[in-house]
Amino acid sequence: MRTPPMTVDIAREAGLLIGVKLNRAAAARFFAMAFDVPGGDQICTEPELPVAITYGLSRPLDYPEAKAGLVLAERCWQSVKAAMVADAAREGGNSYYVRNICPILMKNNAVTGLLAARCRELGAR
Repeated sequence: MRTPPMTVDIAREAGLLIGVKLNRAAAARFFAMAFDVPGGDQICTEPELPVAITYGLSRPLDYPEAKAGLVLAERCWQSVKAAMVADAAREGGNSYYVRNICPILMKNNAVTGLLAARCRELGAR
């Protein structure tokens, strides 16, 4: 994948293929490769991106999929924030996803009420 000529389209197509044929968590790693080339922010418009981020962040934080999910969530925040907040509200309070996404949610003041309290509690641990 990282062999030239790498493009945003190659990263997008690889992410889509991996998401369908292998698993959606692994797709986050391929989508994140788009940031290695000029114009990589175009990956943020990919409709499957929020799904890959959610599945990636549903892994332990030291997994490559979770690390890629964090990069994607940070860099593409404006286009994925609604999906990330909705997924966090649906997840159980101690899931990997909630633990991994809470710092981003809190940094961007994206949650209030019960979910914000849950994120603050996780941050205190």
